[in-house]
Amino acid sequence: MQHPWVKEIQGLHFAVLRAAAAPWRQTIFQFSDETRESMKTTVLDVQKLKKFDDAKRHQETIWSDKHSKINLLCMKPGQEITTHTHHGNHMWVVMEGSGEFRSAGDMQVIEKGKIVIVPPLVDHGIKNTSKENLVIASFTAQGD
Repeated sequence: MQHPWVKEIQGLHFAVLRAAAAPWRQTIFQFSDETRESMKTTVLDVQKLKKFDDAKRHQETIWSDKHSKINLLCMKPGQEITTHTHHGNHMWVVMEGSGEFRSAGDMQVIEKGKIVIVPPLVDHGIKNTSKENLVIASFTAQGD
């Protein structure tokens, strides 16, 4: 059984300690070792992580936790991601290159520096129609 002062917020376990003698009842958070480990800052170097395959697009999970994940999508000219849907929001950040983005029957060119946010259950896909490589960071909920 958890101690009454131990709380859980969005999967993070911590103890709430109150300084009873202090008139302002200061709150101190004391995180468990597991939570502290999962809260470390991560810096990912896309230039070192990107990989390409002549036969098909390359997709690799480069970071994940209990709630979300980041996939790195690398496409050579002519490669594509066919239209599909997700149960939650789907976000793409174009890291390099450009391509034809299709969503809900519309098409537009997206390029480096663009962020695409697709609502739940809306179909979307992309084709690298340029002569350069296309690299996208894809953010989704875990299991989506």
